[in-house]
Amino acid sequence: MFKTVFISLWALFVGIGLIMAGNGLQGSLLGIRAELEGFSTIQIGIVMTLYYVGYLLGTTFIKKYILAVGHIRVFAAMASLASVMVLAHSFLPHVWAWAVIRVFTGFSFAGLYIVIESWLNSSADNKSRGKVLGIYMVINYAGLMGGQFLLNLSDPMQHDLFVLISVLISLALIPISLSRRPGPIIHDVQPMSVMKLKSISPIGFYGVLVSGLCASTFLSLGTPFFMKSGFQISDIATLMALCIFGGVVFQYPFGWLSDRIDRRTVILGVSLFASMAAFACSFYSTEMSPLLYVLIFLLGGGIMPIYGLSAAHLNDHLASDQIIAASASIILISAIGACLGPVLASVFMDVFSEKALFLFLAVIQISIFAFASYRKVSVEPVPVGEKRRYVNLPMRMASEASFIIRKTREEIRKRTADKKHKHNGNGGGQ
Repeated sequence: MFKTVFISLWALFVGIGLIMAGNGLQGSLLGIRAELEGFSTIQIGIVMTLYYVGYLLGTTFIKKYILAVGHIRVFAAMASLASVMVLAHSFLPHVWAWAVIRVFTGFSFAGLYIVIESWLNSSADNKSRGKVLGIYMVINYAGLMGGQFLLNLSDPMQHDLFVLISVLISLALIPISLSRRPGPIIHDVQPMSVMKLKSISPIGFYGVLVSGLCASTFLSLGTPFFMKSGFQISDIATLMALCIFGGVVFQYPFGWLSDRIDRRTVILGVSLFASMAAFACSFYSTEMSPLLYVLIFLLGGGIMPIYGLSAAHLNDHLASDQIIAASASIILISAIGACLGPVLASVFMDVFSEKALFLFLAVIQISIFAFASYRKVSVEPVPVGEKRRYVNLPMRMASEASFIIRKTREEIRKRTADKKHKHNGNGGGQ
């Protein structure tokens, strides 16, 4: 059964691999090119932040377009827009032009991800969904890491790499457009109030917010930082890929542990681990060495799993019929953090020094540690038997929650049907 599902989804897997490789390359390339063009640290922070602003707008409006004209047309339009915007970066290397372009880029990529992920969700059944999600995650991270190494193919001051990104995005359109799989059904779910989520689980709310902030900060400002420190392009590509790989490696063991002990203890430990890695990076980040490779790997392993741990902690405090509405708000909270990260970090670096990037990350992670410590001693933990299973999600603010949403919706329906069946059975016996 799974083999049949996998074969039927090959076009989507190829498409997401190409898109992630292109977006991974684009993020790092723009950071390097901005530094070479002489953008200030604050200007780079603003430009990079506007991608997440566009992304946030995309997650808000794209579903309406899909309902109106269909997923294939929306995907084609967003792929064309993303392809054009990539080339526009190359021909308009000015800070304010890039600011506008980044908004449209974020908007278009939100559309691409939503179409693909909701399509995957609607194509998998309960038996195959876990395996489909696992393959999706492998391709997701493999594409993102592989995109980093494409930096080595050409001079970032030339047009070549921008053209390559445009080609990758355009190629993703071919298999998906020709696929005979039926399009996904997009459900318009009204999100739960963000403030209500904050009141339900303050530590879950703060952890999701900060996870988006830290990930966007490093992925946006890491490449210009290393470029300014005099690193070679090949070294920068390796360091960025190692950070992502660290997030992949540490996701499962931290999630597995959090299902078995107080999740706040794991969040507390992971945030302390991340802050120590970030603090150590601040001393060794200006000189290439084997130790820096290890530290960056550990940094990714600390800052990226916080999202899944915090989201799981939020879900532990929700009733089954609340999870669907809360999932959209969790994505929104993370996106808000992503919008804030590069700007706040660039101001922090401007006030103190360029080397303060990793100190900024350390301070933010210490704030999670402090808050988790306070909540742990003041509030009782959720019993292990009442926890919801940890779900390993990519550190990206898109529609990954649709996997959880659909599965939860089916669980709710099954429980409701079982209750009705039980009630009818009792009634018939009286």
